[in-house]
Amino acid sequence: MIVLSVIFRCLDPILILGAASNERSIFLSPLERRKEANEARLAFTQGSGSDHIALINAFREMRYIRASRGEHEMIAFARENFIHYGAFRTVDNTVQQIEDILVQAGLIPRTPPKDRYQNGYGGRTLNENAISVPLIKALVLAGTYPNLAVNTGSILYRTPSEGPVLIHPSSTNYVVPKLAKDNTPSTTLLTYSSMAKSTDGNTLFLRETSEVTPLVAALFGGRLRPKARMIDMDYWLPFSIRSDPRAVKAILEFKKGLDRV
Repeated sequence: MIVLSVIFRCLDPILILGAASNERSIFLSPLERRKEANEARLAFTQGSGSDHIALINAFREMRYIRASRGEHEMIAFARENFIHYGAFRTVDNTVQQIEDILVQAGLIPRTPPKDRYQNGYGGRTLNENAISVPLIKALVLAGTYPNLAVNTGSILYRTPSEGPVLIHPSSTNYVVPKLAKDNTPSTTLLTYSSMAKSTDGNTLFLRETSEVTPLVAALFGGRLRPKARMIDMDYWLPFSIRSDPRAVKAILEFKKGLDRV
């Protein structure tokens, strides 16, 4: 995922996600203020339908406030927006460690502190596309596949190996079951970071989810197999091609090129 982010000039957001992947969530959800915490987290998605984008936006805002207004103001912002200050610091330190590894490997140049806060890790050159939400989602899918789920109706999803599964209540894409008829998920496809069982072991949940389009799934997901006006992914997910038949060839050629990277 990080190598692709260098190629696609979208390094900073992917470094943030990579650093956060094995750490506790930077978002707090106190029981007595859960509704407020959920609303604050949802605001960070900026309508993207993505927990990953919410994390990136929250991290970037914390980093910007620290650089422009100081540590005290950043802590106040964290408190107001239900962000765990300690978790942020841990992720920030991990991002710097990953950058050091990439610099030592000769993959990227070291980013001067001023450029880092203005343009992110990797500087302007390696972040020309770092605000492209569709690209970030595509790179997340490329890095987490086969963590892809398709909606099977109402609130239920299935994955290449499991089904039915539900979106975890901590996700900004979660739909309250009793409201599901009026709030059916707007997307048919989700990429996710991990899967977890309920405490009784009877239910599987998708954690940290992001809406993705069928085209993104086809281009950045698994192996494709053409079938007339359809494309089949890994023998479990079919895509219908309703446009010019040449679109199938274009998708397959792009996918071949990407797989060679």
